Amino acid sequence: MKKNAYLEMYNVESRHWWYVGLHDLILRLAETQFPGQPLDILDAGCGTGGLLSALARIGHRVEGFDFSDDAVDFCHQRGFVSVFKANINEWLPESGAYDLIAIMDVLCHKWVPNEVKVLQTMAEGLKENGIIMLNYPAFPMLGRHHDEVVMIRERYTRKTLKNILDAAGLSPVLLSYRLPHAFLVLVLLRLYEKLRKEHQPAKSDIADIPPALVNNLLIQLMNFENRLIVHKFPIPFGSSVFVVARKKMRVG
Repeated sequence: MKKNAYLEMYNVESRHWWYVGLHDLILRLAETQFPGQPLDILDAGCGTGGLLSALARIGHRVEGFDFSDDAVDFCHQRGFVSVFKANINEWLPESGAYDLIAIMDVLCHKWVPNEVKVLQTMAEGLKENGIIMLNYPAFPMLGRHHDEVVMIRERYTRKTLKNILDAAGLSPVLLSYRLPHAFLVLVLLRLYEKLRKEHQPAKSDIADIPPALVNNLLIQLMNFENRLIVHKFPIPFGSSVFVVARKKMRVG
């Protein structure tokens, strides 16, 4: 991402409904998969460390890396000395080191040319029953100026991700769309951007926190949606798609 996007993230990550909702989903699913266990967790492409903070707060052992010096510096400001600079395309994990590897909205970026290779490499870092969690932007039709700011290469569907997981030797435990309410809003925003005559500077959708009442209502909505996802209630569309996957069982 561009430097100003990291500063925006650092300023809002602990309070903005989008981040709060995503982190809540990860915590719920981690507890579902590993009830009551402190986990060894890697956040690959950890940004400014908001997810690391949420995980460490409840006792998990966390590490992270990011390719951006700015992101790593922000993580160090939060007190995470276990965060380091690395390129996700080249970094090699210690074999069997992690219960959970989280890769949130990273493999969709322009600087990741081969996400299947990255997933294969990351899977080598999982313990025997370990899982990878992934979040991606959904549906190419939703691409907007926001995507330019955060350097998104492409958007995905459930079918696209099933094929990617299969090629990487991973089996989905959960594969669900998220944020159906945001989907409808983004469709309208995309239409507005196409119709307006003057081009405005691109800005991230989540650079600013909504008014407190709206933000809190959206957090409550996210918490409800997360409970549905954890219980595998089918959500037919959304602005994001979330994956929990394990390495395929080897036969013979």
